[in-house]
Amino acid sequence: LIGTMLDKIKFMFKDREKVTFTSLLSPKPDRQEKIYTFVPLLHLDSKQKIDMQQDVPFGEIDIRLKNVKPEQVEPTA
Repeated sequence: LIGTMLDKIKFMFKDREKVTFTSLLSPKPDRQEKIYTFVPLLHLDSKQKIDMQQDVPFGEIDIRLKNVKPEQVEPTA
């Protein structure tokens, strides 16, 4: 699950400058989808694979890859 989330984020950086938490979700996510998306992000952040920033409480969460340039990104199979 965590590797899948990291691959998804890396893939999204190929055609975007910024990835947000909302962009990782389906158009009408339920509570379970939000949790199954957020928990792997917390793990990836703690392992310093990504950086997450939220400017205001309950606001959008911006996600950045750490130590990887977007043009170097290749998702794993």
